[in-house]
Amino acid sequence: MKKRLAIVLMAAMLAVMSSQAVFADGGKETIPRPEVEAGESAVPEDEPRILTPDRESLEESPDILTPSGSLGKEPQEILVEPPGEPDLETLKKQQEENERLQELYDSLSEEESFFIWQQVQSRYDQEKQDWENRMREKTKRLSDYLKEELFPSQYTYLLADTDLTIGIPSMKQMEKIEKICDEYRKETGEGVICLYRLCRYSYKELEQAKTELEKNKELAELMGERNYSVENYNDHLSLSCTGGDAPGLDDWLERNGYQDMVVVQEEQKRFPE
Repeated sequence: MKKRLAIVLMAAMLAVMSSQAVFADGGKETIPRPEVEAGESAVPEDEPRILTPDRESLEESPDILTPSGSLGKEPQEILVEPPGEPDLETLKKQQEENERLQELYDSLSEEESFFIWQQVQSRYDQEKQDWENRMREKTKRLSDYLKEELFPSQYTYLLADTDLTIGIPSMKQMEKIEKICDEYRKETGEGVICLYRLCRYSYKELEQAKTELEKNKELAELMGERNYSVENYNDHLSLSCTGGDAPGLDDWLERNGYQDMVVVQEEQKRFPE
């Protein structure tokens, strides 16, 4: 019985893992994306005033999420060579083996079948987790590399997971980052999926505004005894406060030009919408 279970389990696991090879394949997870320009030793362009809303980056939709290299371009055609003539003898042997395994599997009890597929699912989950971990490590390395190569005025945020989401303050910056990523891929051989999101402000502008808000005496007086903090949260600043909504806060933010930059977090309230 143990021998029979081992044979079926091995065959089933091989079948499942071959159909899910994407998770086990060490360095071929997806089509390598053009990544970022490293060479442009980042000469910062003229920076708009920190609170200027009418940026050239808003010519496009302020919320664009797209695979690297595809924004504004036609999808790249992937050419696959047709397979050669099938080996009839090999196909016949494979069919006979499949039939033998099917007969063996059909002879198993419900308990034995359940055990086998538990093992198969467990192995599949582990392979998937291993693949995700490898991708997160690669994405983290690229994210760290970009932080060293880019000026704070050239990006808004870098969010690393199994792919890398890059907030950009203008379309011009996306071309530079793609060039750096491409050079990085050639040097390391590591392909990472990059997604781009067009943002209103750069990381530098958000950090400047964060510092100004933290030191602003008028805001501190307005908040009174309430505890509050300002954090850079990807494409905006998050103003968290306790003790209820501060009267006049909305008007103060609008009057000082922070209204489209700050989201107020107070009892699940989000401002502005």
